[in-house]
Amino acid sequence: VSRAGTAAGWPQQEAAAAAAVVAGKAAADMAAAANKMPDAIAAIAGEAAGKASLAAGMMPQLIAQAVAAAAGKAAGDVATTAGMSPHEVAAIAGVAASTSGKTANMNDDQASRAAAEAAGMAVANLAMAADKTPHEVVADSGAAAHIAG
Repeated sequence: VSRAGTAAGWPQQEAAAAAAVVAGKAAADMAAAANKMPDAIAAIAGEAAGKASLAAGMMPQLIAQAVAAAAGKAAGDVATTAGMSPHEVAAIAGVAASTSGKTANMNDDQASRAAAEAAGMAVANLAMAADKTPHEVVADSGAAAHIAG
């Protein structure tokens, strides 16, 4: 993915970020198919995103963000698939992002920001899937991000 992105003229950091997203999603899908526990799925996704972003030349300070984002996305997806409420999905995504971010050397403020971003994105995805209006999507995701952060 990173090579394709740079060949298409993307800046290296954008190509590296795309590689991290794809690697995290692929690893999460494989872990879920192998019936791994939700915490393991999030950790595996974060680790894969970290390795892919490092291999693709991502700036070191951004690698932890890629790890946290992938873990939060994977955890949110697992919680959504399990039919959990938006509050539960937001909490699970936020905790996974924060935990993985701290494992990747984020400080507390950075981990809180990662938790807010993961919770907000998870709830935004739920709101869009429920055909809520754009205003409702923004309100729901903003509230989730505020609480998680």
